[in-house]
Amino acid sequence: MLQLRGEAIALLLLSATSGIGMMACASSHPTGPIAPPARPVRLTSAEVVSHRVGNREASESADASTSAQYREALSRAENAILMSPNTPWPYYNRAVALRYLNRTDDAVAAFRDAEARFGERERWGKSIAIYGRARVLDDANRCPEAREAYAQYAKLVAPSNPQAANLAIDYGNECNRPTQGAIDAAKERTNEMILDQDWDGVLALQNASPAASGDAWSEYNRAIALDGVGRTDEAVAAFDSAAKRFDTDLHGQTSALYGKARTLDKAKRCEEAEKAYQEFADTIRTMAPKSADMALEIAQDCKTH
Repeated sequence: MLQLRGEAIALLLLSATSGIGMMACASSHPTGPIAPPARPVRLTSAEVVSHRVGNREASESADASTSAQYREALSRAENAILMSPNTPWPYYNRAVALRYLNRTDDAVAAFRDAEARFGERERWGKSIAIYGRARVLDDANRCPEAREAYAQYAKLVAPSNPQAANLAIDYGNECNRPTQGAIDAAKERTNEMILDQDWDGVLALQNASPAASGDAWSEYNRAIALDGVGRTDEAVAAFDSAAKRFDTDLHGQTSALYGKARTLDKAKRCEEAEKAYQEFADTIRTMAPKSADMALEIAQDCKTH
């Protein structure tokens, strides 16, 4: 485990489906600094999870979330809050864990806690907390509340990213449409398998069900599962494929690039990991320069741990 410090870096939760045990509104989307994936709407929920929040408990909470160990993530996030009660990222990590434990009201409250602590100074953090709240409500089919939260997110990001704002409004309008039932069911099942770390099950479902495969986020899920079973080269190729499929969806693209870097890092293929971290940093720098710098720091950690 790295001893992490300083400003929060946005790392991407390695799951991409609807909340556990909940029938999502027909659209379900990733949380992120730029936008949910481009239309047509697909059921995904890649989350941003902070690793760099200033204490080990907080970083381990984020690591537990990226491994889909949400009960452990919740426990560690709550410990981190006790240690750093004014730091917003542990509250955000707590909200992510609560969402995937199907504790909707608690998750909504936790995202509000994070939003309040980000305040106006950390507008990116504030925006992803609002978006996380919208996603929880969308997952729970509480569509009027979800649309209100999407509208709040859109208002906040519109001056800097009108496309993201427009897409968020679209996603709110898509809530509770019945046309994606097969996709919803297949990807909700994928989510359950990810929570159980049933990587073989994820791969088998994607091979058997067209509804669970075919788009960029499904390819991203496949990469996660391949990494989970130790098929590093195939996981790297799948992350590359996902990044290409995301095309102009910068949030999805950076998710895939960072996933590739983490896979290579875990395999101790540090030279390749360093190049992947660099690609991630180059892609995200104009949007989040501190995150880019911290990714390069993590690349150096690969060589020393």
